[in-house]
Amino acid sequence: MFTRNILKSLKTWSLQPSRKPLILRGARQVGKTTVVKQFAQEYDQFIYLNLELKADRDLFSHEYAIDELLEAIYFHKKIPLEANAKTLLFIDEIQNSPEAAAMLRYFYEERNDIHVIAAGSLLETLIDRHVSFPVGRVEYQFMYPMTFTEYLQAANETEALAVLQKPTVPHYAHEQLLKLFHQYVLVGGMPEAVATFLDHRDMMAVNQVYQNLTIA
Repeated sequence: MFTRNILKSLKTWSLQPSRKPLILRGARQVGKTTVVKQFAQEYDQFIYLNLELKADRDLFSHEYAIDELLEAIYFHKKIPLEANAKTLLFIDEIQNSPEAAAMLRYFYEERNDIHVIAAGSLLETLIDRHVSFPVGRVEYQFMYPMTFTEYLQAANETEALAVLQKPTVPHYAHEQLLKLFHQYVLVGGMPEAVATFLDHRDMMAVNQVYQNLTIA
């Protein structure tokens, strides 16, 4: 599990008194689900709904009021309803339920104590066409593939990372940094590709990862 820079932004979002449900946007397989599960360690309770699953999706099809919906979610996930618990609700694959997207306004207006993040596959192509989020009652953050600095951290290149963060990069470090940057460009920023390369140092295996992503 890699440390991603967006965790700082998620922390800032969580501390806002007027926090709105967060729509996490970005390309497929950039690590949205993984980073939210990592961020969930900051909470007392974490509720994960995957709306590709009918049982999770059906929770939003009964026109529950927001409090009743929350009770149903807790019951469905067999999680005790604790009044003072700091809770993160993650609604994954939200594009599968326009009803779930519509309910986000009520989390903001009536149950702001519950921290809500939503994400989904191909969400970029569905927003404003198949999925309509309540205007002014949600906010957005965009998640990108891994940056060069994130790659260096994942590769345990601590010395290179420290040098790169200096105001001026020393001449003696140029060649090694360029070598690492070329490596990063070849591997790309998809977390699965980075993990595969760091585990096996095999570009053919990395190519297979990208072929699988293209076919999926």
